[in-house]
Amino acid sequence: MLRDAGTKHSGDRQEDQRRGDDPPPTVDHPPRQRTHVAPSPGRPEESLGYVFDSSRADAREQKVPRIPSRRELTELLAEVTLFARCTRRERATIARHMETAKLGSGTTLIEEGEEGDALFLILDGGASIRKRGQEVATVGPGAYFGELALLDGEPRSATVVATEDVTVAVLGVRMFRTLLREFPEMTLELLAGLAADVRRARDALDAAATSARHEA
Repeated sequence: MLRDAGTKHSGDRQEDQRRGDDPPPTVDHPPRQRTHVAPSPGRPEESLGYVFDSSRADAREQKVPRIPSRRELTELLAEVTLFARCTRRERATIARHMETAKLGSGTTLIEEGEEGDALFLILDGGASIRKRGQEVATVGPGAYFGELALLDGEPRSATVVATEDVTVAVLGVRMFRTLLREFPEMTLELLAGLAADVRRARDALDAAATSARHEA
C-alpha cells in the first residue's frame, strides 16, 4: 500500500519566496484517498525524491535521496505530454499536490481490472506493461499511466509492474477533480495532451502495420 502516498513538500513555500517565485493558489484538500500498491517482499517502500538532471550522462548515478522540491517537479511536468500545455502556474499547483514514493523492483503499481483512482508518473526506473499476463510494452522515466482513470473512473486496462526500483509521483483522482474545479481552463489543455498521446499511438500502429505488410 502506498501510505497516503509519500510526502508533503515542506519548505517549498519558503524556498520560492527566497527565489522570488509567487506561491501557487491555495486549493482546499478533499479527504485524502489511499492508492493501494502491492510492495515487494522484504523491500519496504519509502518516501524519496531526487534531483533529476537528464543532461548528464551519469544522471542515474547522481540521484540525491531527498524529496524533489515543488520547483523541480514543476519543471519535470513541462516535459510530460499530458501537462505540457498547462501554464507554469497550473503545473506548480499540480506538483504541489502530487505525492512521491520509491518502490522496489517487482512492485505492482496498478492491476488490470481494478478501480482506477490515481495517475502515476515515473521519475526514475522502469516498468513493464502487461495485458492478460503478457508484456506489451516497457516504459521508463517520463512515462505516465492511469490518466484515463482520472477522467472516467473505469477499471484499469492493464497491469504495470516495476522491473527495477522506481521513483513515482502520484496524483489522486479526487485531488485532480478539485484542481479542475479551481482551473476549469486546464481541462482543454489536458484533453489536448491526451489527444497528442492518442495520435502518437495511432502513428505507431500505422508504422507497425506498414512494416508488417513490407515483410509479408
